[in-house]
Amino acid sequence: MNVLSRARRRRARVMAGSSQEHKSPASPTPAPKTVRRRFFVAFGRAMHLTWPVLSIILAVQVALGLLTGFVEGWSVGDALYFTLVTGLTIGYGDMVPRQALARALAIGIGVCGLFLTGVIAAIAVHAMRAALAGSDTAER
Repeated sequence: MNVLSRARRRRARVMAGSSQEHKSPASPTPAPKTVRRRFFVAFGRAMHLTWPVLSIILAVQVALGLLTGFVEGWSVGDALYFTLVTGLTIGYGDMVPRQALARALAIGIGVCGLFLTGVIAAIAVHAMRAALAGSDTAER
């Protein structure tokens, strides 16, 4: 008998044994409509819980944007548009701050946007875990 074939058979037995050991009993998968409902319930509860943090980050972003608009001499609409585009890290480039202070404020807007995006993404992940775990509560 070939040594290589013996090694292959031994590896196949080990793999077959290890795959059987780690199998868990199959749990019934809930319907997509149920998972969706659980997700939105958990997402809403988590948003309600973290709303003070989200509103502070958003308020700081808007304040920095209005201050940038004032320094640059932009209208309020242009300043809010710049805040949205910069905070979402899109950066079309159609409005660019020219002064050093306004550029520093734009960096602050971008950092706040990253925090805001991160918190919302964490809430969504938490809600999805709660929905897939089969609970309607977000207290995990």
